[in-house]
Amino acid sequence: MNKKTKVILGLGFALCATLALGACAMADTTQDDLLSKGYNVIVSYELNGGTFSGNENLTVVHYYPGKELEAGTLRLVEPGDKEFLDDYLVNTSGVVRGGYIHLGWYTGMESRTDASGNPLDENGELCDVTGKTQGHVFSDRWDFAEDRLSADSPYVQKDGNVYRFTLYAAWAPKYTFEFYRQKTAEEAANDAAGESPWLLYGSFNSDTPAEVKIPSWSEETGGLDYGNIPVYEGHTLDKIYADANLGTQCTETIPSKGILHTGGETDNGTAEQMIVRLYTTWTDGEWFHIKTASQLSKSFGENGCYEIEADLDFLDAANPDEEGNPTRLDWNGGGVRFSGIFHGNGHTISNLETVQTDASVLVSGGVFGAITAEAEITDVTFRDVRYEALFVSYNHRVGTASYGLFAGETDEEATVSGVKLSGKVVLGTLTNMDEDGGLDCFAIGLVSGNGVNKEIGYENVSVEIAEVIVDYDDDGLEVRGWFVKAVVGENGILTITHNENQQEDPNQQGN
Repeated sequence: MNKKTKVILGLGFALCATLALGACAMADTTQDDLLSKGYNVIVSYELNGGTFSGNENLTVVHYYPGKELEAGTLRLVEPGDKEFLDDYLVNTSGVVRGGYIHLGWYTGMESRTDASGNPLDENGELCDVTGKTQGHVFSDRWDFAEDRLSADSPYVQKDGNVYRFTLYAAWAPKYTFEFYRQKTAEEAANDAAGESPWLLYGSFNSDTPAEVKIPSWSEETGGLDYGNIPVYEGHTLDKIYADANLGTQCTETIPSKGILHTGGETDNGTAEQMIVRLYTTWTDGEWFHIKTASQLSKSFGENGCYEIEADLDFLDAANPDEEGNPTRLDWNGGGVRFSGIFHGNGHTISNLETVQTDASVLVSGGVFGAITAEAEITDVTFRDVRYEALFVSYNHRVGTASYGLFAGETDEEATVSGVKLSGKVVLGTLTNMDEDGGLDCFAIGLVSGNGVNKEIGYENVSVEIAEVIVDYDDDGLEVRGWFVKAVVGENGILTITHNENQQEDPNQQGN
């Protein structure tokens, strides 16, 4: 067993010996040695689930000479007092217990009950209800600065010429906020007990009565800034209530306005009402209120829900480049399969641009990569927007890629209405791997690559294609053919043909 003994002399203190022990019992010879030197006052510390500096194998016992005890002037040294203890004992200063606040040291401890004698847990709630173990109540908190120990002090036990005194650590659960949301139908069905429609979905705690601030809309992203409120993924917070009946809505900062964290320490070394329960209601979808192009640039995602509340220009004149030209804000929608909600509210989004450079990962592209059946896009104008896919390597294999200014592909079941469109699709080299030399692996449309245009209004929409590689010769060398023909059908699809005489005259245009 490793054990250390330190004898220290503090300013104005009696001589004190401290034993810091490992898990096994203190050797009798060590205690006898201290007692023989007059250290006959033994002060021990009951940690009640805590530890010194997180070390479960560490026990601290203080030994004092008895003369000052008999004089009634013995001042005790608090474990880990940095002013009077050396480096070894400083390392024991942090008496800790995970998830709890140390309320102090007390001279008396009893089991906690209500007025009828029913066991209460550490939160003062019935053990039969919570299922938690019984807590304790304490008496006579020890003030290390003011209190003095004497031979006739309460709780001092005398055994021959040895005096024993125990101090008990009192703990309280940290100030806790618990957040509840209403159970989904599936969660309620799987709840065997079915006692409550509410589900605890998150919590946080602190050493002091921390505030919970009502979320506000972020100026940076347009989404809700939740602060320390747990997020319910795929949803947006609607309201917070102080009761399960949704009778008292929290409309200001808690506890600054109206609702206080009522927990706190009591005189008997306990804390009451340390848990504040808040009940939340939510809206389906992660919503953003967009007032600037920068917000949309930063927040756009495949499942997001967007309320556009102003005209947006992705050319940022307020932040020009070195030559004084407006910088263009990023837009990642060109590679996204959008399944969310996009309410334009009659606004116009201008100068949005996507440049796709990696043909190896592209399957569809446009302002949106693809529009899924779940998506909803309404009442918005995309003006002077641009989609580019510039494939400089002929070895890229894109199979079944689709391109259109609005989207590479749009699902028939998608909800799209009141959308207008103008701009350009610019495609570089299209590499065809079809053995027959056809162009079946590409679908290119003015609006949607798959021809599902959902009555989108479009004007001044063009598609430029630099080159099409249609076949390989017998030696495996690439045979290049220039784009020769584009026919716009009623559904806005471009029908591409290649030059049948390209090997004899690569520059000949088709009809």
